[in-house]
Amino acid sequence: MKLSPYFCLRNHRRWGLGMVLSLYAMSSSGLETNAGRSFTEHMQLNSSLLIMLLLLLCVWLGYRLMTSRLEILNLKVIDFHALADNAHDGIFIVQNEQLVYANQRATDILGYDDDELPGRGLADIVHADDTELLLDRHRRRMRGEDAPKLYEVTLCNKHGSRVPVELTAALTTWQGSPAALVIIRDITERKLIEKTLLDSEKRYRSLVENSPDAILIIDAERNSIIEANEQAELLFKLSKQDLFAIDPEQLSRSTTDHSRQKPLTHYIERALHGVPLIFEREFHDSTGQAISCEIRLSRMPFPNRRLVRCSVIDISQRKLYQSALARSEERLASFFQASFETLLFHDQGIVLDVNNMVEQMFGYSREEFIGRHVLEFVAPESQQIARENMRKGEQGPYELKALRKDGHTFPVQIRARTLHQDDTFRRIVAVADISNLQHANDKLRASEQNLQHIIDNMIDTFYRVDMQGKLTMVSPSVTALLGYQPDELLGSELATLYLDPYGREFFMSSLKNNHGQITAYQTPLLHKNGDIVWVSTNAKFIYDKHGEITGVEGVSRNITQQRNNEQALLKTRDELEVRVQQRTEQLSQKIQELEALQLALRDSEQNFRALFDGAVDSFLLHDDKGQILDVNRQTCDFLGYERDELLKMTVDDIDVGPAPVSLQTLLNTLQEQASVTIESIQRHKDGSTIPVEVRLGLLHKGSEKLFLALVRDITTRKAAEHQLISDRDQAKHASQAKSEFLSRMSHELRTPLNAIIGFSDLLASDAQNPLPPPHQENVDEIVKAGRHLLNLIDDLLEVSAIETGRIKILPIKTNVCAISHACITMLRPLAQHKAIRFQHNLDELTAVYINADPTRLKQIIINLLSNAIKYNNAGSLISLELTTDATAMRLSLSDNGPGLTKAQQKRLFLPFERIYDYPDIEGTGIGLNICKHLTELMNGRIGVNSKYRSGSQFWLEFPLAIESTVSIDDQETVDLG
Repeated sequence: MKLSPYFCLRNHRRWGLGMVLSLYAMSSSGLETNAGRSFTEHMQLNSSLLIMLLLLLCVWLGYRLMTSRLEILNLKVIDFHALADNAHDGIFIVQNEQLVYANQRATDILGYDDDELPGRGLADIVHADDTELLLDRHRRRMRGEDAPKLYEVTLCNKHGSRVPVELTAALTTWQGSPAALVIIRDITERKLIEKTLLDSEKRYRSLVENSPDAILIIDAERNSIIEANEQAELLFKLSKQDLFAIDPEQLSRSTTDHSRQKPLTHYIERALHGVPLIFEREFHDSTGQAISCEIRLSRMPFPNRRLVRCSVIDISQRKLYQSALARSEERLASFFQASFETLLFHDQGIVLDVNNMVEQMFGYSREEFIGRHVLEFVAPESQQIARENMRKGEQGPYELKALRKDGHTFPVQIRARTLHQDDTFRRIVAVADISNLQHANDKLRASEQNLQHIIDNMIDTFYRVDMQGKLTMVSPSVTALLGYQPDELLGSELATLYLDPYGREFFMSSLKNNHGQITAYQTPLLHKNGDIVWVSTNAKFIYDKHGEITGVEGVSRNITQQRNNEQALLKTRDELEVRVQQRTEQLSQKIQELEALQLALRDSEQNFRALFDGAVDSFLLHDDKGQILDVNRQTCDFLGYERDELLKMTVDDIDVGPAPVSLQTLLNTLQEQASVTIESIQRHKDGSTIPVEVRLGLLHKGSEKLFLALVRDITTRKAAEHQLISDRDQAKHASQAKSEFLSRMSHELRTPLNAIIGFSDLLASDAQNPLPPPHQENVDEIVKAGRHLLNLIDDLLEVSAIETGRIKILPIKTNVCAISHACITMLRPLAQHKAIRFQHNLDELTAVYINADPTRLKQIIINLLSNAIKYNNAGSLISLELTTDATAMRLSLSDNGPGLTKAQQKRLFLPFERIYDYPDIEGTGIGLNICKHLTELMNGRIGVNSKYRSGSQFWLEFPLAIESTVSIDDQETVDLG
């Protein structure tokens, strides 16, 4: 625990009282002892002692009164400020309708600096709509009338923006006068949530009212309809009031026999157990007309009510279509010739029949084709595959190379079926030309490569996980997020990355409860080095074509800095959503294949656009001349332009950085590395500027090189950097003020303390009138205590001189061996009291020179040796070892004392830190701090190596002296101070 100089001196104030009492006792004893002296001698002696006694008593009483008042005042102020500054709510003191105090949270809520709020009028921070209301209630409260203590009001921050708050007010006193204590709580987030819920309810009601299906809300407890949309009224030809008044089962009554049909309540009960149901049922409207309907039942998420949402779809037309489908099968045979594929029948490879498409695809007439073996129309390189598939009865689809009549080959897709007819097994084969399909596949792969390039250059991390919780895909940005390479994580359990052992289960539960999709889900993960990383995740379930959940995919963003600086950051408005859907379906006909392929290509481009436009950060695509080619929605919102306006501009129109980097330089850099990150400034449409971080990647479109720029707003980060610089300057100013205070107080204390020590020395050394032994011991204690206090003040003066830069270092060429020998000689008597021996190698290296102030070097070594003696075990050994290399020397001092823990070593060189506070060992805890400062002022280093209960080794390192200057040699006659 760090102690201030004030508390250090406070611990010794009992010495002042002790010295006063000792002087009083000594003066009385002196009168008794010298009773035989003359009356004049007695008066002179008593006058001197009385004057000294009164002087000391005045000093002590003044000091005691001052410290008592400071303690009481500091306790009150510290208690109030400690509570206010650590409060989660804003606190104001209002007196005469002016702010006289505001805590840190209040200034943060309103965006003011610490000293800007006090002195402002109460009306200055209240929005105009609420000023009259707030002032009226405040004045009533100050008059002692009844006024609401808790209500909501709108304040204005420093920039004039609205800040909704919840306000609590009470009467208090401030500096002896009536005042109001006002506590505010920022409810901006709560208001946004309330608005979001209201908007969501409106959207849901609008969706129900405008749904093309009839929707009924059924209360299972009362077995009645409690809500119906307009489409339900049209379908059943009943008003809402009529629907609310009847049993839902009455809608499905029929004149036909439905005794085996389960009642509607049976399906409702199943839906209430979480089973989504889809079934067909015949209803009747108010006129008695039958309506064939498809019913969809699902439970509504109301915890205290049994409600079911019933969607009714009229499928009367579908029934008619099904009947028409049965009739259409009769015409299927006629479509054989109209197919866009080549359809053929063969028996053991011999063609029995073929449609007319064969002439267009193969160049043969129908008559030329029939009767020949199918392998004659297969390219040689594919005949082995065709023969093997025919033998196995392979149905396909599979691909081959076909052979035209003119000898050219082309790719085809084969689908075959074996038909059992008249005890024979024949095969029908559909041959589709997929030349265009392969070309489209190439374009699709190119689109997917562009999409993958964007994912690889994302700052956020994209991932996919299967239902067993194993990672199947992760983007390279995971290295910056968690420290792992993607290959290290693929196939591993995602649950092992969560800080909470049940974190993965909570995440999956939240995903299921939110209908398979969540946004801004915050959770702590473990970095590879053991650090905690907070991430915000957008995720959703992945479904296969059958609607089964196969895994989870999502995007995670590092929000550790946002959480640590939550009052300086804004929540992100948009979250990155990635929707990748499966594209390809098996095609039965060539037209269907081409349409499905085009649909998949269009879906891929839409996914790319969704990823591009849905990104939280700004994406901007431009060519090597700076012409903007494409931007996402976030870029338009960020810069205030419409997309069409930005596409007519160049990068230079929006980039106003102080030293822009040429595009050619960036192009050369990107050819050597994947991406480049730079900082710049961009201009908003309204003329304002925004500091940004730009991450550039390179895309290739044919021979053209394009730049993909990801732009992130770093306004908050820049503001935090400026704030850190300001805080550092304030701390430096406070430290200088403290040092000046220490210096002045220490000088003021030295004068009375020297007087005490001087008078005590006179009493102790009076050879003509020696004191009796008991009084002599008391005077010796006064001298000892005074000198200890003087040493403490000297240490404080030295700390103050170091911190204010007033200490003078006079480096000369100094022999370390000579200084060390002198220090050992000086402290050997002290060591002998504890039977401690010295061991060193100083005689082996008699001339090791460094550029240092010899007085300060001696002070450092004496301090280290004194500590080694004080804390070492009796009868043990202290070792000094001096080593050198080509450029530096190292002096190590080892003892066998109690040693230090890792935590103690971190606090060892801090001022006023006593690691071992033994009552019989004097010390203030600033000696090692002075040694550290003096060592560094002489371009040296000091440190410690220690193991708990195994002793410590302190070491000094200095560069060897090179220049030939005035030196302190190793002769014993040199004065070492």
